[in-house]
Formats: sequence, C-alpha cells, structure tokens
Amino acid sequence: MSTKKLILFLALDLAVLALLLLASAYYGMVHLLLLFLGLLLVILGALDYYNGIVSRMLAVLFKLPGSEKRSLLDLLPVLLSLLVVIYSSLLLFQHGPVNQVQRQVMQGGLFPTFCCWTLAGTGVVIAIAAAVTWWSERKR
Repeated sequence: MSTKKLILFLALDLAVLALLLLASAYYGMVHLLLLFLGLLLVILGALDYYNGIVSRMLAVLFKLPGSEKRSLLDLLPVLLSLLVVIYSSLLLFQHGPVNQVQRQVMQGGLFPTFCCWTLAGTGVVIAIAAAVTWWSERKR
C-alpha cells in the first residue's frame, strides 16, 4: 500500500471512529460503544499474541515487514483494551444502557461545543498519524 493510501486509510479510520463516538455521546451510550470496541480489541489482541494471525493479515494488507518474535510488550494493547472494558462495564453497571445525565447534557446544548473540541482533537491526531506515517516511509 502506498504512503498516500495508508494516510488516507488512517484519516478515514480515525474520522469514522470520532463520528461513532460523537453519535453515541449524543444518545448517552458511549460506554456501550467502548465496551464493544474494548472486547473486540481484547479478543483480537489475545489471538494475535498467541498465534500472530492478525499481525500477518495486517502485514499482508499494508505490505509491512512481518516479525515472528513475541515479547511481553505485545500484550500492552490487550491490557489497555482490558482497562477500557473494565471502565466501560463499571459505567454500564452504574448507569445502565443509557447514561441519562450525559444524554440530557448533550441534547441540552453542550453537543456543538463537544463536537468542536472532538473534531479539533481528531484533526490533531490525524495530522500526527499522517506525519509519523509519512516520515517513517520516507526514512525507509
């Protein structure tokens, strides 16, 4: 995959994730989305740590060099995803499927401000990801 396509893929991926988070924040269900994504990432990360299938698929998709070495550092995404699952499940048990306080605040007028800050933050993250991708490809 060329550098331009990879940067476009990263930008679209992060933008779609930000839009999903904004939509779920408007309805007060961010914790459900984070729980689902966290569980998905825990499962994929554990599978990847034990048999490396996800890394091999991504290496083929993005034409990256593969690595067969495994270290404990490869478990870091699994542990971080597990923290997201724990945090969002605590919110689920505390507020139920819909966080009414968050929903009322978002629908009561705070949503446009929240959107501006979220989109600005997403733009910064996309710019950093694009710069790192471009710089690492140029370095090769």
